Formats: sequence, C-alpha cells, structure tokens
Amino acid sequence: MRILVISQYFPPDMGGGSTRARNVVKGLTNLGHKITVIAGFPHYPHGDIPKKLRLKTMISVNNDNFRLIRVWLPPLPHRGFARRMVLFASFMLSSLFPLFLVGDVQVVWAANPNFFAFFPAMLYGLIKRCPVVRNVDDLWPEVPYNLGLIRSRVVRRMIDFISKMTYKLPSALTPISPSYASFIMDKYKVNPNRIHVIEVGVDLDVFNPGVDSKSCEYSFNVMYSGILGPGYNFDIILNVAKKISVHEDIHFIIRGVGELAPFIKEKVKNEKI
Repeated sequence: MRILVISQYFPPDMGGGSTRARNVVKGLTNLGHKITVIAGFPHYPHGDIPKKLRLKTMISVNNDNFRLIRVWLPPLPHRGFARRMVLFASFMLSSLFPLFLVGDVQVVWAANPNFFAFFPAMLYGLIKRCPVVRNVDDLWPEVPYNLGLIRSRVVRRMIDFISKMTYKLPSALTPISPSYASFIMDKYKVNPNRIHVIEVGVDLDVFNPGVDSKSCEYSFNVMYSGILGPGYNFDIILNVAKKISVHEDIHFIIRGVGELAPFIKEKVKNEKI
C-alpha cells in the first residue's frame, strides 16, 4: 500500500509527536508498505533550522526505505501561543508544496499536529481520491481551552464546529488511548467503528526490565521525561519533591527541553528543592 504521512514534527525534532510518527513509519515500512513523509525542516523545539535549509522551499531524500520530503518553516522557537500558530499555519501551507510530487497515494495519515495537519491531509485526500486517517495524540481544541488560551464563547463555538468536522470527515481516527476515544465519541458523536486506538508503547529492546538486581543499588525514582512545555503542571512535581525531601532514597528527575526549563531551574534553586 502507498501511504502518505503528513507530520510537521519528525526526527531529529524532539517530542512525542515526532517519535510516534517515526515509529509508525518504521512499522509500516517493515510490513512492506511504501511510505512518503511530508515533514517540516528540523526545528522543534528551539527553531534552530539548519542555515543551509533556510532559503529552500523543500528537499526530498530517501531515508530508511521511505521517502522524506522536508518543507519550509520559519526559524521560530515553539515559545508562546502566537509563535506556535505561525508555525502551524506555515506548515499547513508549505506541506502543499509537494502536492504533485508525491505520486500515487492510497491512504493519507494526518500525524501531527493532528488538528492542523488534518486540513492539508484532506486536500491531498480529495485530489488523490483516497481515504484520510486522522491521528489524535492530543485533544484539540481542548488543550488550549484548558490552558485558558481561548476564552471567547463566540470563538469557541466556531472552533468547536471546525473541530467536529475534523473528527467527522476522516475515514478513520487513531487516538492514543481508550479515554481519548470515549471523549471523541461523547462530544463529537463519532461512530465507534471508525475509531482505532493505537496506544503508546515501549521498545523492550531498548528499555529492558531484566536487569540483574544484585548488580545495582536501587532507589525510588519519579521521572518526567519529555518536552518542558506549558501543557504540563510542573509545580505539582516540584511541590511534592519539596515536601518529601526528608526521604533521601526518593529521587525526582525532570528530563527534557522546552520553554519552561528556565522556570523549573529557577524554582529548584530558589526553593532549594
């Protein structure tokens, strides 16, 4: 099967969206499918697009048995709502540059950012006359709603209407958890037969639980590993770590990069956590 994947984030971009897209592509190529990926120039999260790419509109390379087409994005960091919207809008447009270069397509998968990637994916689906699958690894627009970024009732009603179309129009949806599936069915009245949960997994060849306990000294580790972004409440982790600091065998680890890194470091330092 010939599958087109639309994914703004793709390695070496960091984050869960990039990793999940790469793993799905790897799995599909291992099954013998022919994959073309349309992704943005490497940029996440700092906006450090390589200088040699900044004046290009797109490049195409063959990578690990699949074709990767990189398209233009402005060199902006993912910091603040306005910059993110500029990056999302830019990819929605630039992802259409290879419209007549991708060849025959039998399925389009809108990987990430799933709400915005859906729109170019639908256009590809219409032109190529093939079904579109929408990935759901974040519940948009619920994420910006919960962060208080969109307060206007009029704007919310308009966005909710558009969101309903993004869930109703695709041939299938691939949320990452059963709770996401339940939410989509309850709020947007989507037929459950069109929803196929693909849960996040762990590669046991990399994370091997079979370590010889006699050769290691264990402590209790509480770890967050991922993007240090505004969608996560790090105050909870830091406040708990401070309250139970008397337990020397409990270690808290916050691992990652993102716009909240300076805030976290400053709070750890100032409150002696």
